Amino acid sequence: MTEQIFKLTPRSARDARRAPFYFTPVWGTLAVLFGLGGRGVEAWIGAAGLFSIVFVPVMLYIGALRFGRTEVTPDGLRLRGMFVRRFVRWKDVATVDPHPGNRGTRIAKVRLRNGRKRRLPGFFAGAKDDEFNAQVRDLQLLVRKAIADLP
Repeated sequence: MTEQIFKLTPRSARDARRAPFYFTPVWGTLAVLFGLGGRGVEAWIGAAGLFSIVFVPVMLYIGALRFGRTEVTPDGLRLRGMFVRRFVRWKDVATVDPHPGNRGTRIAKVRLRNGRKRRLPGFFAGAKDDEFNAQVRDLQLLVRKAIADLP
């Protein structure tokens, strides 16, 4: 089996790149209005704090989406996220299935033989991304073939 890497589909990657440009002006404007509503330096410090509290987690989430990937190797699945690195051997894999995410998004998970599930990095799509289904089907075929080839 040759190695294959799965990342975000082009449409999902484009959406993840655009997200900061939609998010920053909205929350930046709200933070400035918050700062203008108060008096003195404390109001602006509060505005900067409010912006940071909301901005940093969202940017980390978007980064985790953009840089995550799932690699199919002869020995198993290598899951590489922004903060997590895991390796799942073929003998531990039961199935790979798409799952609904939050607010109309879709993700994929690998179900292990012990019943646990692991989210697959690089598999994330909005409601209108048809390439996601094809990508999941390709991975499912590779997984079935690898499991069938086990001794």
